[in-house]
Amino acid sequence: MLDRLFPSRRSKASRPSRDRRRRRLEALSIQSLEQRIALAVDVFRYSMSSSGSSSYAVLLMDDGSQGFLKKNATPSPSFSYANNSQFIDDPTTPASEVFLIDELPGGLGPLTSFYVTTGQRQQYVGQPISAASPGTTVVFPNTSGAINVGTSDGIVPGTFSATAAIVDSTGKSASVRLVASKPGERWNLSIERISGDGAIPSEGSVYESSIPGIPSFAGTVELRGWSDPPQSVDLRPLNWGVYTGNPTDPKSVAFTLSPGQNVTQRFLVDLSRNESTATFNSPLLATGGSASDPVFFSGAGYLAGQVGQVVLDSSTIVTNANVTSSNLFTVGVPLWDNLVSP
Repeated sequence: MLDRLFPSRRSKASRPSRDRRRRRLEALSIQSLEQRIALAVDVFRYSMSSSGSSSYAVLLMDDGSQGFLKKNATPSPSFSYANNSQFIDDPTTPASEVFLIDELPGGLGPLTSFYVTTGQRQQYVGQPISAASPGTTVVFPNTSGAINVGTSDGIVPGTFSATAAIVDSTGKSASVRLVASKPGERWNLSIERISGDGAIPSEGSVYESSIPGIPSFAGTVELRGWSDPPQSVDLRPLNWGVYTGNPTDPKSVAFTLSPGQNVTQRFLVDLSRNESTATFNSPLLATGGSASDPVFFSGAGYLAGQVGQVVLDSSTIVTNANVTSSNLFTVGVPLWDNLVSP
């Protein structure tokens, strides 16, 4: 058993916490993409691929908050199924108020990877965004800022979701669901037909961060793959996470893997935007994931095609239980380099 403190090579300050009293206004289970209030912790869970062979969970903590990943009130201590784990901001939270790690209903596949970071959920409340002069590639520039990308490092990879209503070149209609479930890939959107028999795009992307000179680049959505330009495409963003963390008003964050569990998932922790502590009170024996997973996961730790990584970037790391990786274990260094980027 390890009983050590690992100081990170770097630490950053944070932005003020939002009103924490809003957390408990109602009991919430992450079962759908319905409208809800912003809370201090949040969860996104999506399939790694359209086949639903495996899935990942993104755990967000807002500035100045703490998050506890703990065993649910079911017999199994593992995370093989969504209803066996909870992510909460108070370890004494009643069972009726916990976040079950289950963003979408069914077909997600076993949970193989966790990504823990500082951020908050955004929810789109405006009208659908209509494409101007759609071609075989349709671009929705974020010039109006309708898709809020925050003030830190943009959209958290693997969290964006939207729907699109399409009238194709022949006048047939279709509706599709767009999920950025291939983080780190050039075309990071998975596209699923919801209804209709009209032609739909074959691939798409949401740009998660800005580039110099193009401030509206972040939040831009691009769909491509039509053989003939559609007559119209209307995009309705749904939910996504944005990074938080600001050097003007430091607020620390803390993540705890609570006792009573045996966690085998690939485990990525990026709390570098805040003064932070990551504490492990249960064994983390990471073997999960696949070398063919999206590069955001399989490339974490500076090496491509990895499985079972433990990559920890936090000001302080406390281990009160065994923490091991079947493949790659790094502490206090960034999760990605410039070749493998989120």
